[in-house]
Amino acid sequence: MAYTKEFKRSIHTLTQKQYDFTRNLVGNGFNIEKAMLDAGYERSTSRTQGFDLIQQPLVKEIVHKALDSRHDAIVSKLGMTILWRAKKLKHIIDTYIPDDDHELANTNKVRIGLDAIKEVNKMTGDTAISNKVTFNLNTEQRIKDAKKAYEDY
Repeated sequence: MAYTKEFKRSIHTLTQKQYDFTRNLVGNGFNIEKAMLDAGYERSTSRTQGFDLIQQPLVKEIVHKALDSRHDAIVSKLGMTILWRAKKLKHIIDTYIPDDDHELANTNKVRIGLDAIKEVNKMTGDTAISNKVTFNLNTEQRIKDAKKAYEDY
């Protein structure tokens, strides 16, 4: 991953401990306290200082760039490009979601197909905010309140 000169210069504004924290954080699976301790911070303040540190824009940028770099390396090594994943998911969908609605009897197979569709939606950014909508309607009370308000008016 290519870093701009400005980004490279800005990294030098971090202390060595702060920089070590960012590297440790990505390397240990985002355990803030462990990353702080491994960077040399005191145990008594490691958690609060760590949460404060990850709020800094430069630290966030370093972590995001490190994650992008790690992701690119994994994808390159495994050959699991977005196109490859999309093709595999399409194959799963075609296998488990029948074209004929009358064939939807096997709910386990359909669930596998629907999970594959969810993954494709995530990859393309077409995700729902929530897959459940709950609401409470107390219509009888609302009608009484509306009648009373009308009569009072």
